[in-house]
Amino acid sequence: ASNVCHVIYCGVFANWYFGKDSETNTLVRSITAALTTSFGSVCFGSLLVATVRALEAVARQCGNDAAEDGNYVMCVMACILECFIRCIGDVLEYFNEWAYVQCAVRGTSFIQSARITYSMITCANVQFIIRDLLLNSLVTL
Repeated sequence: ASNVCHVIYCGVFANWYFGKDSETNTLVRSITAALTTSFGSVCFGSLLVATVRALEAVARQCGNDAAEDGNYVMCVMACILECFIRCIGDVLEYFNEWAYVQCAVRGTSFIQSARITYSMITCANVQFIIRDLLLNSLVTL
């Protein structure tokens, strides 16, 4: 539900910012787009994140099982794997937020939005991403 809301408010802001809608039904159009044409993109992005989080849970359970069995080498390996998978999941969630913005603003599919987001991250400014992450961490303090 939060990803759909993200697409809705990105669509409202894009319509306002770019002046595409001078009428008062900007919210209705954004809700309609988020629940129809962009809904598959939101579901696909959410599925990717859910898959990574499920792998993280499997790694955590392997670590717990290894700890119960007294196999501490396997426990450490599972902990490292869980940390690695968690990092991938966090990066994927962050990437999805920007891909959803592209879905809302441009009306593209998730794959096209991911390509646009990737080119924005690699070609534009990595400094922009660092500033965004720092600003988010300051706001959440």
